[in-house]
Amino acid sequence: MHTIDKDNCLNIGFFQKPHGVFGTLMLTFIEGLEEIVEQTSIFLVDMEGILVPWFTIEEGVRIISSKTALVDLEWVEDEASAKRLSGKSA
Repeated sequence: MHTIDKDNCLNIGFFQKPHGVFGTLMLTFIEGLEEIVEQTSIFLVDMEGILVPWFTIEEGVRIISSKTALVDLEWVEDEASAKRLSGKSA
């Protein structure tokens, strides 16, 4: 099994906290990356030193400010699941 090399990835920010009870996450990202974030369908999340791919649902990224987006990921459907990703780098 091969892992993803962090040196080949761009750390855009982190998942701040759940937004609501249906698993939506608030993503805080580097200002100026709105277009990249909006077009992203896969977020690589640092889980205990390993980058794990998380896929967005269709139209799962909504930019709400120059540094914040709401993100809906596959398999994250409730607040408890979203809390496990809170504070993780993306």
